[in-house]
Amino acid sequence: MTVHTLPIMFTKHAALRGIERFDLSTDELRHIMKTGKQIKKPKKDQVGVIESKIGDKEIRIIYTIKRGTIWVITVEGDDDE
Repeated sequence: MTVHTLPIMFTKHAALRGIERFDLSTDELRHIMKTGKQIKKPKKDQVGVIESKIGDKEIRIIYTIKRGTIWVITVEGDDDE
């Protein structure tokens, strides 16, 4: 499976984090999912991480794959701990 061909869904939390923290729409987050660097591939029932740099900030998208659909769990930045 590749993240480039699977449908992408967002949890409410992830969509709000993208909008509030990074001023990014879900379409822009989808673009980051497809163009960012895959740091960790998800294994069965685990999460994966895609990272991208936007200006001077790094953004990490935490996701999982369930039933052939990518579910974005949360969106983190380089200042999140």
